[in-house]
Amino acid sequence: MTNKIGFSTGCLFQSHSIDDAVRLYHKIGADAIEISLATPKDLEEFMPSKSLVHMIKEFSFVSIHAPFKSIRYDKGDDASLTYINLIDLYDTLGAQAVVIHPSTVDDQGIYDAELMAVCVENMDSRKTVGISAAEMQAIHEKYDCMFVLDLQHAYEHDSAMQLAIDLWSVMGAQLSHIHASGQQPPFWHVPIYMSDNKEAISKSLKDIREMEPHCPIILEGLIESQDDAKAELEYVRRLFF
Repeated sequence: MTNKIGFSTGCLFQSHSIDDAVRLYHKIGADAIEISLATPKDLEEFMPSKSLVHMIKEFSFVSIHAPFKSIRYDKGDDASLTYINLIDLYDTLGAQAVVIHPSTVDDQGIYDAELMAVCVENMDSRKTVGISAAEMQAIHEKYDCMFVLDLQHAYEHDSAMQLAIDLWSVMGAQLSHIHASGQQPPFWHVPIYMSDNKEAISKSLKDIREMEPHCPIILEGLIESQDDAKAELEYVRRLFF
């Protein structure tokens, strides 16, 4: 079983830049990474150096989280520019996936992208679309796109985690990777090892990874230090050995 376990750069957004997050994850031996760009401005301003690009390419799995704030993916000029910038970064980093929130999509044509592997993520309890297996099934039947299964988002709708299994069954071979974190109210994305729902998330993660042994895992719990990152990475890796 391959590892492909790592972090989103968004985990460190409160205390580190994207550059610092990449270097920290590389240093502790993570082998997957997701470059998280919350807004179109974040995407536009992220201009990685050659050395940083080289470091990012050393991860065995690289994904990009497309902007999900201050953006509607429609036919407007702003959305078109964001789309072009995403393609440029995707090519520069040699990424394997671009994650998009279905709640930000007005122009369904974005799912038909041929220039990058667009992945639709199931949504949390604050959203009204992109939640059910039926919705993902409809996207699967209509568009040629991949999926991201977010376990914490599934838990918010169904603490028994049957929804996670239902989503996985629909996503099937189109599953690009898994987003994993836990909750510790009032926080919705904390490291699994310190979360209140650790047992449910850990079991679901193990069950799905057993069915999809090569599926990369991107950890999304907010962390503040290298020690936090190492503890979370070690906890999740131990689940599979």
